[in-house]
Formats: sequence, structure tokens, C-alpha cells
Amino acid sequence: MLALALVGCSFRTHPLGSGGDDAPPAGVLWELDTATDFSGSGHAAQAVTIEPNGMLTPAGYVYGGLVMYGLHGTQLWNTASQPPLDFAATTGQTPDGAALYTGGFFTTSDSLTNVGIATNDVFSLWMIGEAYLDANDVVAIDADGAGFIDLYFDGSWHQMAYSRTSGPMMSVPITAGGWYPIRIGYGEGTSNGHLDVRRGPSGSLTPFTRDRLRGIASEIAGTMRLQFYHQIFGGTAGDGMPPISHLETADLLQALPSLDVNDFSVRWVA
Repeated sequence: MLALALVGCSFRTHPLGSGGDDAPPAGVLWELDTATDFSGSGHAAQAVTIEPNGMLTPAGYVYGGLVMYGLHGTQLWNTASQPPLDFAATTGQTPDGAALYTGGFFTTSDSLTNVGIATNDVFSLWMIGEAYLDANDVVAIDADGAGFIDLYFDGSWHQMAYSRTSGPMMSVPITAGGWYPIRIGYGEGTSNGHLDVRRGPSGSLTPFTRDRLRGIASEIAGTMRLQFYHQIFGGTAGDGMPPISHLETADLLQALPSLDVNDFSVRWVA
């Protein structure tokens, strides 16, 4: 990942003026523009994010997964939720952790400690980023308790499919191939659930591969920690699972989650 920050500046009249070879014209003073200046009436941001501190972050991506957030103790969507299941339920929620969602099949027997969920009893997950779809692809979801897939196109979000313990639901075909903004929500409340998200031509759906998923870098805060199962920066568990990922904003050298205390390695990227 490459970190790059841009700032903008403007002239403000100053009664005392200024001097020096690199100074602005007499009577004005350099002042950095703020987020309010950049996002004023009539602004248009293209391939750039306006940060709260006034920085301009060029569009960038973390390939290999969507950004996944976890929330323990709250089921934002359940079997009684009426369609369309509303992603706005995440507004105002403070997630317990964040990591990369790589598109694999999930059951409540799998660990979610990397997103701050210690016990898989009552919790919610939501994933955001972009997904690459081929022309005529459909997307499908099978969730127990409740889940949904939204795609953004034609200037607005569309709920393509949802599932509430009643088996998979499939969308209509996508007309044009390319990268689509995507958001996925999942809620569980019984300690006995699963989430299966797939894509492909109707009749031959497969899970998303990691090359078809990317997270938006400007939405990621903190460092990306990759924790491997062996003492080199590589290798996997016996079943071939990829390294554990975790986005952390706490102190860099916080306590590591338990794997094999005698055989692991960790790296941080930002």
C-alpha cells in the first residue's frame, strides 16, 4: 500500500502582510484549505476523497478483499427484517474490529476474533468495497440468519439479493462487466448460522475469488496486520487458509491473538 496525502491552499487577506522570497503577495497570508472549503456548495470530487482534516486522498484500493466490520451483541438484520434490508442500520454503530473479507464461505464455527467478535452468538458483519463482475453475471446470497447484497449503478444503490434463513436468493443478470461498488450485510442471533456469497452466470455460481474484490483505501484507518501460521512471512494452516488479517488502530504491539505461540510471524503495512 502507498500512503499519499495532498493538501490545498489559498490566499487570505492579512492586515500585517508578509515577507520573504516564498511569501504570497503583500497583504495576504498562506492558509491551508479545510474540508469545509473543499466540500462547499457546487463542489465535485472525482477519484479523490476529502478527509475530515482537510487532506485530499487520491482514489486507491487494497486488492484481495472487501473491508469487513464486526459488531458483537447486536443483530442489525434478522429474519423479521422486511426487504429491502437497510444498510443504514450500520449508521452510528461503532464496530468492534475490522479486517479483510476474502469472499469465502462462513459458518458460526469459524473465528471472528479478527473483527473483535469473541463469541459467535449475537453479532453483525458488514462489508464494503468494490467487486468485479462479468457481463451477464448474477450475484447470490445464502444467509442464516439474514443477509443481503447491494450494488451501486446508475447513480444509486440497488438491493440485488437478500436471504433470511430461507435458502439462496439470486439477482437479475448484470448487463455490463466492470468494477461495481458493493456492500454486504449479515446478522446472526442464534450461534448457528452461515453466510455464502457467490457470483457467475446463472446455473454455475462460484464464490468470489480475491482478485475480484478490493477495498477502498481512503475508508481504512490504522495499520493492516497480517498474521501468518509459521515463522516466515508466508505459509498457511493445514487447510490452506490465508493469513489472518486485522485492521488495528490501537498500539502497534498490542497482544496478539492466539495461534501457535511457538510458530507464527506478523507484519504490519500502512
